[in-house]
This record gives sequence, structure tokens and C-alpha cells, in this order.
Amino acid sequence: MRLFLLFLLAVFAFFQTAAGNTGDDLRAFFARAAAGEPVTAVALGGSITQGGRAWVDPWLKETFPKSRVSIFNAGISGTGSHLGIFRIGRDVIALQPDLVLIEYAVNDGGLSDEDAVRYLESMVVRLKRLPRPPAIVFIETAARTGSIRHRHEKVAAHYNLVNIDLQVRLDEYLKTTGTPWEKLMSDDVHPNAAGYRLYWDWIAEALTPYLPQDGVPAPAPTPAPLPKPLSAKPLILDGKMIPLSGLSAPGWKEESTLSTWYDRVFLGTLASSRPPAPLELHAHGTELGLFYILDRTAGSFRASVDGRTFAHVNCDIRNGYGYQLFGKELEPRLHKLLIRPLSDQPVKLGYLLVAGDTAAAAGLAPQGPVNDELLANFKWTPVPASGWQWAGPFGGETLAWPSPDFQTRFAPETTEETEWKAVPPTEGETIDFGKLTGRHDRGVCYARTTLKSKGGKILLGVKADYFVKLWINGKLAVTLDGPHGGASHPVCVRTELKPGDNEIVAKIHSGSQGFSFGLLLEDDLAQTLSDEVVFQ
Repeated sequence: MRLFLLFLLAVFAFFQTAAGNTGDDLRAFFARAAAGEPVTAVALGGSITQGGRAWVDPWLKETFPKSRVSIFNAGISGTGSHLGIFRIGRDVIALQPDLVLIEYAVNDGGLSDEDAVRYLESMVVRLKRLPRPPAIVFIETAARTGSIRHRHEKVAAHYNLVNIDLQVRLDEYLKTTGTPWEKLMSDDVHPNAAGYRLYWDWIAEALTPYLPQDGVPAPAPTPAPLPKPLSAKPLILDGKMIPLSGLSAPGWKEESTLSTWYDRVFLGTLASSRPPAPLELHAHGTELGLFYILDRTAGSFRASVDGRTFAHVNCDIRNGYGYQLFGKELEPRLHKLLIRPLSDQPVKLGYLLVAGDTAAAAGLAPQGPVNDELLANFKWTPVPASGWQWAGPFGGETLAWPSPDFQTRFAPETTEETEWKAVPPTEGETIDFGKLTGRHDRGVCYARTTLKSKGGKILLGVKADYFVKLWINGKLAVTLDGPHGGASHPVCVRTELKPGDNEIVAKIHSGSQGFSFGLLLEDDLAQTLSDEVVFQ
């Protein structure tokens, strides 16, 4: 009986991790290239990949001169694995790759462990289920304060993938040579020319042990059984980007090109015209979102899925692009995404992001109370910056995102006496702690005010750059400790106030590009919304 139990445990362990040895897929790829077969490599990632010559060019071509080597750089700056699950079909699988290098450790820093593992695992499993699965290598680039890469290491180990940790290599190099960070990096995460040369050398060095060895047979090309997924939630294995540029809709027009480098990313957009008109998009699936243009001259829009979510997106915060899921883990059926531009300034949409459609049933999902009228007319009343008092700054010794300062209880959270100062009379609705303290990327400040209320439920809009804890009458009501788009994107929170005076205290942790906070209150129209609406 004991031997039988040991056998069962061994079988269970086999199916919990991928069969074979780490890098077997890479050894098989190199063996084909050495034999002279044509091969294709694709690098998927963010801006660090975008500037990185796809990591293995020209090393791969020089190493296998008999092979016709095609290398594609699919890096797009400012994107992580949460867009990668939708990009992978168009930007990777369509190229029929033999090798895929994935670099997302830095840009996934704002994701929860659960989401990061799920998105990475979704891409790995989708690639491994292809009729001719490619070899997969994870590239973990470095950040000044350390990249959050344990999630990538976990996924790589589970599927026996080669994982190249450039954070460790760079940290060791700086320590042993005494080279300052600025000699190799142009900012906190992006290498300069010298830094990239070191990255390329270290990647080649890490790949070399998997090259064909005399007398050592290459692993069999038969795919090994995939292990049980790490993720508790279903993997996202059919994400796609549906171009909107060719759609015909009243009040919207096609723009075939953009006068920017990311024209190659979008290949045209669907732009709102004057006067602004709503746009309805329908899709089967469980995940629904948009990939859109950001421009200083652009407008803003609100969006809702099935009338049960409410989101506000400002497209004028910078030049570039943004993406957001407005419906997550939806019932697998047909859904309606309603988009309402808010002004004559154009909104430009590139792609509809959809996943889960392969198992979706027919029939429109039940619709909630959010309609076009509410999206168009919803308004906030800002609490003026001059209505607050503030205290700080506190902490600031580290730059982690967020640093331990966010959890440290400073004087306003204890019984210690706190010096509260009046916010100087200024126009606008946002407290700029960077201006008040001279700090922009570290530490925390506190703000407090009193709101008079008739009592009852209310919707608050929290604007912050970047992390916030908000107490109402001494009770923690809001914690923003993940990505939320910064101060330009109010995070909506439904809460309850008591009749009379209500004390509001906020703790604000600085962001990488600012240090600000503001609070918005709903007007009468918003009070018609039911509790079933999810504000994003």
C-alpha cells in the first residue's frame, strides 16, 4: 500500500509541472536551426523590448548561418501582459513563430499576483496548444528598485521554460564593477546603448547552454502534456483585437492613418465627429474592452457594458494610447458596449478587445440601468482643494511602487499629535502635494476635510496620483493599491454618509509621475443608479 501511495504521489507531481526538462523546447528549436531549417523568432513585450532589437538579433543569425532566420520585434511601449493576451494572436501567432521571447516583468509591476500569473499563463498555454508550439523564453529586465518578477519565475518553472533574469545580472555587475546606474540606464527601467549591449550579451550567454552539443541528441519534438494550470480562474485563450477603423456608424468616421509612430500599431481608427454621438458595439465573450488613442487635443468618453458598469476615460492626458477592460469575467454570451463621447473633441478608437467568444452562448445579456442619457449627463461636484487641510510629507526613503510607506502608520493614523496645514487657496479641484512638499515620486501625505450630508448612500470619485486609503468617520472605506490610471481617471466608490458632519481623511502615496489628490461628489442624476452598477 505504501508503495502504491508513493506511486500516486509521483504521478500527481508529474501532472502538476510540465514533463521534460527546463529548456527542452529551446533545445529542439536550436537543433532545427542548426540543421538549416528556416526559423522565425518573435519578441513580445513593452518599450524595453521595442528598443531591444528583439533580443536575439543578430546573435541568432550569426549562430545559425545555414538557417534563414526571420526575427520580428512585437514590443509596444507602455503595455503589459494584460494587453498581451489580446495582442498575441495578431502580433505573435499570425507570424507562425518557432521561438517567442516574452518580456513583461517591469510593465506587469502594477498587476496583482493573481492577474499577472493568469495573463502570463494564458499566453504560454495558448502558444503550447498550437499545432506546432514554439519554444518560449521569459526575459526579465531590470528596474532601479527591482522588478516584480517572482510571478514570471513561477510560471516559467511550472512550464519548464528558460527564464533569463537580467535584474540579478545587472545588480551583480553594478556591485562588482562600481558602475553607477546612470552609465547603463537612461531612466529607472530603460537601458541606454551600453545597457542594451550588456543585455544582449547576457541573453546570448544564457541561451548558449541550450545549443546543440556533439553526441547529445536533441529532445523529441513531440509536445509534452501540459500541467494543471496555476491559475484558479479560467485562462484567457482566445483573446483578439478586432479593428474598428472600417466600422460604419452614425456620428463616427474612419481615419486611415495617424501622424505618429504608432500608426503601425493601429492601422487606422474610428473617430467621433461633431456633434458627439453614442456608439454601440456588440460582441460575444467574457472580456470586453477598447484599445484607443490618447492625444492632447482629444476628448473624453464614458463607457458601459450591458448597462451594468460605468467608466470614464480621459483621452487628453498625453500623446500615445491606452487600453481598458470595461467588462471582466462576464457571463459567456452576447454583450453590448455603449460608448458616449462627451464633447466635440474627437475620441479615436483602434480596436475592440474580446475574449471568451469561443464558448459564448447566443442571446443578449440582461441590461442594467446605465443608458446613453446617463453617460452623457452624469456630472461631478468637486470638493475644492482649498477645502482641505494636509499633513506631511512622511517616509520617502524608498521608491518601490508602492513603497512600505503605504502600510506604515504615521502620525495621522495614530494618537500622535499632527500638524495640519491649510491648503493654500488655489483654483481647481486637486491638491498638488508635489508643489507643497517639493517631492514628486516618494513618500506619503494626508488630507482631511468635513462633508455635510443629509445621510444615505453617495458616490465618490477619487482622483489620485497614485495610491490612496480613504477613511470616512474613522472607518476605512477605500483602498487603491493597484493601477487605476492616475488623477485623470476618477475611481468611483459607492459609500454611505451619516446625517450631519462627516470626517474624511485620505492617505496619499506618491506616484512615479506625480503626487496629487482630489475628491468628487455625485450630483442628483447619479443617485438614480442602482447598487448593481459597478464603477470603474
